[in-house]
Amino acid sequence: MIKLSKTKTSLIVTLVCIFCIATLLTAFLFTPKDMVNAFTSVDSSNAVVVPQLWGESSQSFNYDAMSTLLSYISSDGTINGVNTTQQTAADIRNYTYGGKESGKSVVVTLGDYQWQVVYLTRTGNTTGDRIATLLMVNNDGTASITPGGFDSGSNWTGAYPSNMYGASYMRAVILNNGGIYANITADSNNSYSTASATQSASHKYALYTVASQGLTHYLVQPKNVWYQTQAQLTGSANPDGYTLNNESLSTSISTGWYRNYASGYSYQTKNYYTQWGNDHLWLPSLSETGTSNSELGIWELSTTERSASNEWWSRSGCYNDSYSAYFLYPSGSISRIGMVHTSYGVRPSLHLNLDSALNNLTNDIIVESNDSTQGTVSGGGVYDFEYTGTTTITALANYGYVFDYWQDSSGNKIYQNPYTFPVTKSETYTAYFREPIITITSSNGGAEITRTDTDPGNVSITYGLTFSANNYISGIIINSGVVQDIGSLSGDLIVDDTCTAISYRTNTTGSQLILEIFQVTNDITINLIFVDIAQSYTPASGGTSITGVALQVSGGNGATFEAVGEARITGYSQAENITYVHVSAVPSSGYYFVGWQTSDDTDLSDYGSSADIPYNLIEGKILTAVFAPKTSQNADSTLDNAGDQFAPTS
Repeated sequence: MIKLSKTKTSLIVTLVCIFCIATLLTAFLFTPKDMVNAFTSVDSSNAVVVPQLWGESSQSFNYDAMSTLLSYISSDGTINGVNTTQQTAADIRNYTYGGKESGKSVVVTLGDYQWQVVYLTRTGNTTGDRIATLLMVNNDGTASITPGGFDSGSNWTGAYPSNMYGASYMRAVILNNGGIYANITADSNNSYSTASATQSASHKYALYTVASQGLTHYLVQPKNVWYQTQAQLTGSANPDGYTLNNESLSTSISTGWYRNYASGYSYQTKNYYTQWGNDHLWLPSLSETGTSNSELGIWELSTTERSASNEWWSRSGCYNDSYSAYFLYPSGSISRIGMVHTSYGVRPSLHLNLDSALNNLTNDIIVESNDSTQGTVSGGGVYDFEYTGTTTITALANYGYVFDYWQDSSGNKIYQNPYTFPVTKSETYTAYFREPIITITSSNGGAEITRTDTDPGNVSITYGLTFSANNYISGIIINSGVVQDIGSLSGDLIVDDTCTAISYRTNTTGSQLILEIFQVTNDITINLIFVDIAQSYTPASGGTSITGVALQVSGGNGATFEAVGEARITGYSQAENITYVHVSAVPSSGYYFVGWQTSDDTDLSDYGSSADIPYNLIEGKILTAVFAPKTSQNADSTLDNAGDQFAPTS
């Protein structure tokens, strides 16, 4: 049972208070919006402090601050870990989530004030959205509930008793909720009118009360909170255990009133009695705050959490008069009754909807590319509090570029292999791309590398390679251990995941190599293996090694980039002191064999696709099997195998 005592103010004190009321009210309304200190002195010994939750310019919540709040009030750091029924301030103090020490309160910064988290529950009948009830950590100036005067104290049957919170100047003007209030202009007078207050966008509490400021969309009104709409608030008490006006929004409480006279001492049927149920900022009641460690109330505040710099008002009306309400002492361990025209501290509360707040985060994960022509990015967006606590961001380079690194808004470079990684905090990440580093070396002799294309954003990157005379490329090593032997003038090399393929081709003299590197995703090192045409050469498709002869394939008519056919040296023989080289050429589908050609245009028109060619005609030369594509005009033609007429133009 909460033990209370009642003290009536003398007439002289009353008159003095009335005389000062305008000055006190003016001082309250124009108090600068200085940051309020919690518990009169908040420090690391009694609380953990969450930084600013709300961004006024963006009208959205700060990702990092919401993450910090969840780390202290949730068992797993996500919204799912917030207790779904009810957790008191005592429970929250005992939490050790997020490294918080047991015994410490959780204080959040919201707007220009600091607030302590005093209760966790859900909207409706504990089945709706999760809410955190916040109590301002200290008084924010002083004010009276009804500044113009008070009634006779026995105005039970009158329209607007002085201590009826729903029609008070406190809730309508001081807290900037607006609406109808009782306009009391004289002391001990039961005859007064009503006035209508309009919310002010310049009021120091506008953020918490005016819809255009944005925050009210994430605040829950008392009419949607289960314990504030119960027929009798658990923990409500006074010296004799009577029901108190203003504590519950219920209008059907029939028992517990003073002298068991509900019709006389209850305001439930009066106009505007439940008007405070629509407010976003409201004074707490004694049954919520408690009055001492033996009478904890619903929230189960500690003495430290109830303490303040001076006396502060509750909304609970006196049980047996109409001009008094309860206030709490600065010590946080006792309560008293004061006349409503007296100025005491103002220390409001609000309900923050955690679910809706988490759906409106700002400064969350933003990803962008430094140059959209070089690559694209994906991922980011809202931090996934409910499920994983992380999100993955990805950078994909456009053709001709590779991903280099991520950079956060502080300029820190983040190198990830290859281009995707999980993030767990709000940040703006920029993906940087670059042209791939393609290193070309040779196993036996240098080469001059020439960039032949002009737009690296195309589907390929082309390099020209001019190597020393009489050399012929016979193999390519790509990165580590990927080796392809070259046995024709053009083809595709399927390589590892650094790119899709590398196509190559040479001109008819074997003096230049063109590499087209498709869909590059990483840097590439290419090692070219050369042989001198005066040395032994083993073609890619197998066969016999003949000193001083190199065999190539050409598509003819400019079709050197196609897979046109295959040629082999199959052996050699001697007759009449002449050495013959056995060669064969097999065209691919859609092509036919045209003839043989040497690098010095020796006439070989007499030799067919399977022939014995005298060694002295091809010694020290590149022998090319020339193919051409079939067409309706040449499919049945009789050709003279004059290779020069079908020679490639490159």
